[in-house]
Amino acid sequence: MDSFEDIIGQDEIADYFRRTISRQKVSHALILNGEQHTGKGYMAKIYAATLQCEKGGLKPCGECHSCKMAASGNHPDIITVTHENQNSIGVDDIRQKINDDIILKPYYSPRKIYIVPEASIMTEEAQNALLKTLEEPPAYALIILLVDNKERMLPTILSRCVTLNVRPVAQESIREYLKARKSIRGREADVAVAFARGSIGRAEMLASSEEYIALMNDITNLLSHIRDMSISEELDFIKKISDNKETAVNYLDVMEAWYRDILVYKSVEKPGMLMFLNEQTQIARAARDAGYMEISSVLDAIEAARDKLNANVAAPPVFELLLDTMRDKAVTNSL
Repeated sequence: MDSFEDIIGQDEIADYFRRTISRQKVSHALILNGEQHTGKGYMAKIYAATLQCEKGGLKPCGECHSCKMAASGNHPDIITVTHENQNSIGVDDIRQKINDDIILKPYYSPRKIYIVPEASIMTEEAQNALLKTLEEPPAYALIILLVDNKERMLPTILSRCVTLNVRPVAQESIREYLKARKSIRGREADVAVAFARGSIGRAEMLASSEEYIALMNDITNLLSHIRDMSISEELDFIKKISDNKETAVNYLDVMEAWYRDILVYKSVEKPGMLMFLNEQTQIARAARDAGYMEISSVLDAIEAARDKLNANVAAPPVFELLLDTMRDKAVTNSL
């Protein structure tokens, strides 16, 4: 059974977990703050299993009945709060699945632990409903909020929680993880690490996801003929990504890597340094036709688009403006 030693690149969080258990000073409310696929849920489950373990050590024993229930996902006192609406967690979700349930004492273990994935999509009404519980929680309760963006949380919620920030993991640590645990190495690992943004979970997903490979192909096809793209092609592309913020961010990551390849090729003309080796001809042509300032302008536009998506601006106008910038900078005199 996994323990704190299996948490890679988050030593501060693992040490915090051990310290609160050994000192018996467990907070009633925690926020794990970090991007998607950074292992927040994985860490929360290890912490919960350790707290509920019948042997009371600094790691789950994996043998007691509590550990076995936790490992199977069927522990009655480790509750993952689900919600039907993909885009928000409403007040009824919080009232029914936390507030009305938390007054009942634990069924089996000394604690009752609630894990709330995607907690930053709670509506303001839902957060205010949760606040009432956080103000006077039962002594046996622990609520763990998994948050992608703590700026979306009410100050009153933040003030009543201990916030632990998930840090990006070093690329070499991610590469070693993929090699040792997933037998992923070589070019496949390099690409996954490059796009992972410091997230082991994201790197693992990228290395094995057919959906992500299809996304890569979409982007490379688009950017290879950006200056010849028709209006209908642009509209089809924007429609494809408009309903899913995470997909939109993934597209931006690939776009950024493409233009960084152009910048690298323009600077050193060494194909071996490219991420998009199979598209070397298109990369070389783009590097020839665009100057350094134009490439930098596109990279700045990609970063601006990412900021807008994080601020919940709708994807269609964001990508429409970005594609216009890419087309405008695609054919210029080299500097």
